[in-house]
Amino acid sequence: MSEEKIQQLSLIENSLSQIVSQKQQYQKQIMEVDSALGELKNQKEAYQIVGTLMIKKDSKDIKNSLEERKNLYESRLDALEKQESKLKEQAEKLREELVNNLEK
Repeated sequence: MSEEKIQQLSLIENSLSQIVSQKQQYQKQIMEVDSALGELKNQKEAYQIVGTLMIKKDSKDIKNSLEERKNLYESRLDALEKQESKLKEQAEKLREELVNNLEK
């Protein structure tokens, strides 16, 4: 029984590691979008890369696209943070159970 719990704990810790990595990626992407939005503040026109081309566009269109992307990243980040907290709770419970079993 304790071996199963150790395996569960190991799986949870692996999942936590993956979630932390994904969170870091989304945080980096959000920072990049914020930086791009800052550069577009006082611009009327800008260029957007589409495939291998740079297309001249109205900066409002690019800002809207970037803000949508940022909202998507933030919602995914929130979901990952919720998953992370649930997994941390599960891991803590398993650790407590394992420690209690070892003390007996």
